[in-house]
Amino acid sequence: MHQKFGPPDWQSFIIEPSIFQKRRGCTTKSMKSNIGAFHKRVSVLKRKMRDSGLDGMIVSDRANVFYLSGFSSSNSMVLFTGKQTLFLTDFRYIEKASQMVTHLEVMQVGQGLLTETVKILKKAAPGRIGFEPNLTYQGFQTLAKGLGVKRFVPSSGILSTLRAVKDEDEISLIATNQKLNQRIWRKAIEATKAGESELSIRRRIRIALDEEDAEEAFGTIVATGPNSSLPHAEPGTRKLRRGDYLLIDMGVRKAHYHSDMTRTVGWGTTSARHAEIYNIVLEAQKKALAMIKPGVPAREVDAIARNFISEAGYGEAFQHGLGHGVGLEIHEGPTLNARSNDILAEGHVVTVEPGIYIPGFGGVRIEDLVVVTKDGYRNLTSAPKTYRDV
Repeated sequence: MHQKFGPPDWQSFIIEPSIFQKRRGCTTKSMKSNIGAFHKRVSVLKRKMRDSGLDGMIVSDRANVFYLSGFSSSNSMVLFTGKQTLFLTDFRYIEKASQMVTHLEVMQVGQGLLTETVKILKKAAPGRIGFEPNLTYQGFQTLAKGLGVKRFVPSSGILSTLRAVKDEDEISLIATNQKLNQRIWRKAIEATKAGESELSIRRRIRIALDEEDAEEAFGTIVATGPNSSLPHAEPGTRKLRRGDYLLIDMGVRKAHYHSDMTRTVGWGTTSARHAEIYNIVLEAQKKALAMIKPGVPAREVDAIARNFISEAGYGEAFQHGLGHGVGLEIHEGPTLNARSNDILAEGHVVTVEPGIYIPGFGGVRIEDLVVVTKDGYRNLTSAPKTYRDV
């Protein structure tokens, strides 16, 4: 975990997602040339705020700050006062932010961000003010004490809904990362030998990512044999043996965006049961993919895969959701599970990842990353899925 250097009240008031614990730099140079996209996002958010009856909004979630500004740092915020749209940061980032964030009014804060926010909002005097869920109770108390609790309204759904629909530049970044993801996966499979540990295979993947100036989108999962029955297995010292499943779930984070993919292969000569279970999962995924298009409820996509696996006799062995959105965060909207109220829309980028997990035997997960298009979907994942023994 990297050390946080922000002012004391910022450290204690804001919870930052773990995906941002590692980073290369605080900005993406290519984003500066696309300042129009960030300006448009700010304009759309202002309209959504009006529709929601909000006069102001405190954007403190790091991914959301980047989404609106094109700038990422450990101590920044976007503040809508009703009169101004401000980008707040401290002296460490002010020079670079002033160069990069030309569509917002950039302001250096001398004290903590929330302390300055209270001062600014007192002067601007907006009515209803939206805040985000990463704000801690202590942070909320600071705002409420300075401005009154009745002004504040949870506003988490506004930006998450906007971010779920990707523009062409975002889709291009995600697609590029998925190509790199697959290339590294192929090299890892080709270099792997029987007798090699899960940790050794993961180490090879991490080295390859580093050579590409990229990062893990999440902790890479490498699971062999019976360990593959653990959906979020932690790689260990178990060595790959003939007759094992080898499950690798990995993703690339580069230029702030993520990718995600899972492939399961048989190592050496596996049993007929290994192939049978794999092909059930593959058929479930095919049926789910065929459902994807704008206007389809996400829970219905989940249901068709889940029902197929249940009818095959493995319903109890598939208990996680079918998929999730991917973008600035590895898990974001929309959500594909039985409880989801999301409706698929053009521009959504989602995983489709059914699985079957049998304790003591092993597990299979097959995960593709797809973009919802006008008439259906485009699969960003081309790594082979036909079951094979390597």
